[in-house]
Amino acid sequence: MRIARVSSLALILTVLGAVPRLSAQEPKRWSVETPTGPTRELAFDATEGTSMSVAVSPDGRWLAFDLLGHIYEIPIEGGAARRLTEGRSWNLFPRYSPDGRFIAFSSDRSGSHNIWVMDRQGGGLRNVSPASENVYRPTWSPDGRGIFAGTSGDGVPNQLVTFALAGGRQTLVQSGDVVNGGGAEPAGTGVLFERSNRSVYPFAFNPYVTPQGGARIERYDQATGEVTTVVERPGGAFAPALSADGRLLAYVNRDIDDDRLIVRNLATRQERVLLRGLDRDRQDSWSAYGPYPTMAWHPDGRRLVFGKGGQLTAIDVTTGKATQIPFRAPVRRQMSETIRFKTAEPRDRATTRTHRWGSRTPQGILFEALGDLWLQDAAGARRNLTRTEAHETSPVFDPRTGALYYASWTDDSLGAVYRSKTLGGSAERLTSIPAQYGSLAVSPDGATLAYVRGTGGVERGLWLSNETDFELVVRAADGAERRVTGITGQPLEYANIAGKIPPSVLFGPGGETLYFTEFERDTLVLKRIGVDGIGETVLFR
Repeated sequence: MRIARVSSLALILTVLGAVPRLSAQEPKRWSVETPTGPTRELAFDATEGTSMSVAVSPDGRWLAFDLLGHIYEIPIEGGAARRLTEGRSWNLFPRYSPDGRFIAFSSDRSGSHNIWVMDRQGGGLRNVSPASENVYRPTWSPDGRGIFAGTSGDGVPNQLVTFALAGGRQTLVQSGDVVNGGGAEPAGTGVLFERSNRSVYPFAFNPYVTPQGGARIERYDQATGEVTTVVERPGGAFAPALSADGRLLAYVNRDIDDDRLIVRNLATRQERVLLRGLDRDRQDSWSAYGPYPTMAWHPDGRRLVFGKGGQLTAIDVTTGKATQIPFRAPVRRQMSETIRFKTAEPRDRATTRTHRWGSRTPQGILFEALGDLWLQDAAGARRNLTRTEAHETSPVFDPRTGALYYASWTDDSLGAVYRSKTLGGSAERLTSIPAQYGSLAVSPDGATLAYVRGTGGVERGLWLSNETDFELVVRAADGAERRVTGITGQPLEYANIAGKIPPSVLFGPGGETLYFTEFERDTLVLKRIGVDGIGETVLFR
């Protein structure tokens, strides 16, 4: 019996069959491609672009790149670009199939970012990763029958996955499985193959705080499932690109304030810096697209192509000579008009919903609202005591002297503690260390001021709301400061308890003791300590 042999092209064309149209009876579904309001067209010819991902065709004659959410193709020498995608969707990370007939890319045309495949003419579109989570950075398997990519999504573990063109999905690496731990996750994974066809090189990074040293490159062995670290260095290792013969691995590393292109010999582990002055990576400000666009080797193994300074650039890995690849890309995008409503801004009076740090003074009620300190007298009249561009918090009134103490914050000068000798009078800055301040308290005799201060997390690169280490400080009348003890807060995602519920601080009746609250794990604890830092005791848990 003879069995007819079907060519791989015919098989793939069958897999990439047209999607049936909706019948007239079916309800009209929401679509990225359908505008829901007034639009206007953006049309111009671009000769430069930002964060362009690049792919080189297997025959070395063509380049595919993304620009303003569309996929384009040009000859390897440069020239007029042909747009392969159209519409309102956002399309990124093109990758040629091993036979060069198809291009895989990530697109949000289905509502979430999925991996789509099209033929070189921009037709035959098919979603090969239909899922609610976002899927980025596709790479073809060496046999052209599957595509590997990285996934991410709210409430969904980040994963390194593979999709078969004939249907089916397999998870290879899941968040928490990556070697060396540290919270590293394969979000935005870039996937490459060794020549042996059994290993995958993803890069891994945590979406909120990068691993120590930055993003790193991992190796996943498909045969054993083992994950090992290939490159981990200060400044990170990302945007990996493997030469066609599998000998050389190119990647980007940040060297203090300079991003540089490095080529590594995988056999000898020798590395050399090929080019400096690359575009800045996005390790500091997390992006679901990964810390860097993709780059690609020419199949001759002698050239690398990437985006730099708004241009497409090819560099000879032997000589280090870089050459620009000029292009002219027709940009045609439908832009939605911003819907605007006129809103009357209150000039004299406004209704406020949140009032904090309320306390009674002889002149009335002292409180904070809208970042200013206010005083409301017995008749209900309110007076703004600060009226500055800063955000003032934690006011405390000293009944012995009539002075007002408070913390203040601006993004330029950070935080400080201020004193006004009268309610509403001019203020002087008391602290010299810029940090996060709060929880002020005045001793009964008015001679000592206590406050909670951040320990420098902001200067170390933490978000203000993620700072969890503080110190309880007392300040004498002569301005001398003394650290009493440390206070920790419980971190939450995007905000911490210490930021939302500041510690409470209060002097004891004699002024020699401080009472304060602190979170231990998730439990609020009341403690007592001497102002000299001796005798810390838990009073209530």
